[in-house]
Amino acid sequence: MSNFTAPTFHPKTGKIEQATWMDDHFGHYAYGVQFPDGEIFHAHECERVRPKAMTEIERLRLVD
Repeated sequence: MSNFTAPTFHPKTGKIEQATWMDDHFGHYAYGVQFPDGEIFHAHECERVRPKAMTEIERLRLVD
């Protein structure tokens, strides 16, 4: 496992932001998720936005 970035729903705001998923931040195989505002959450509190879903979200934003 390793660190990576991914679009992620911020647990407090509900907005999609580019977050850094940090391997072993909270212990063995326990990811920490850091958002641009500096807040870090346990991975179980966060939800990544998969590429296919992100494409659909962007398409829907263009329609609005």
